[in-house]
Amino acid sequence: MPNMSDAIDGNLKASSAVSGAGYIMTNDSTNNRLYLHPGGNVIPMGISAGASEKDADGVLLTTADASVSIFPLSGVLYVRAKASQTWTTGLGVYCGAGGLALDSADASGQQLGIYLGTGVTSTSTDGETLIPVLCCGVGHV
Repeated sequence: MPNMSDAIDGNLKASSAVSGAGYIMTNDSTNNRLYLHPGGNVIPMGISAGASEKDADGVLLTTADASVSIFPLSGVLYVRAKASQTWTTGLGVYCGAGGLALDSADASGQQLGIYLGTGVTSTSTDGETLIPVLCCGVGHV
């Protein structure tokens, strides 16, 4: 029996790829496929467990049904942050475009969870900073 914190396998929407762990994922319910969260009021589905499927040369596949694994939104997960975000303990964390986390000053509509780390500012490069987020029961239905 799988552990509740085990990654879940899924398939990507066409023209989608995930370059590593920590990206916020959502689903295209029409085609039952996953893709990077676009920002706005879209419900998050999970956090990428690693890069999506690659071809024999190590290039990320962008065809429909390329595989990807996600961690369910439960407990504390490490999420990639947008550049230059200010994080303080207890701050709301929001879903941003490209599957990146936003602080409450840049909130895009859908809350992912609550920041649990010490006070930090994301680096000036999108996705370079991983932040701890309490996702259990926060911001999603």
